Amino acid sequence: IFLEEMEQFNGVLMATTNLTGNLDPAFERRFLFKVRFDRPTPETTAKIWQQYFKGMNAVDGKNLAHRFDFSPGEISNIQRKYIIEKALGNTSKRFDLILSLAGNEKIQSSPRNGQKAMGF
Repeated sequence: IFLEEMEQFNGVLMATTNLTGNLDPAFERRFLFKVRFDRPTPETTAKIWQQYFKGMNAVDGKNLAHRFDFSPGEISNIQRKYIIEKALGNTSKRFDLILSLAGNEKIQSSPRNGQKAMGF
């Protein structure tokens, strides 16, 4: 249905994804222009960690950037979860809580008995 609606749409549609490998060829060809933005370097990602977590030192930012291959949006998710955890009274040390949240950010698709996790 979405493909049909795209064919009939008489406006400008802008879409984003960081999962370009998952795009169906029929879907992809309906986009006239495609612009690729590379992921930030680890150095830039370290600064993004520091931007989302004010007061984080450069060493911790670099540690997180090298340990986790996250997009800025995923780092933003971790920051929001951190704020919620603190509001709910979590007393963990700041960096320990960030590490814990980062470790749980992505769904692990470890196959069981050779099967893929459903939907991922």
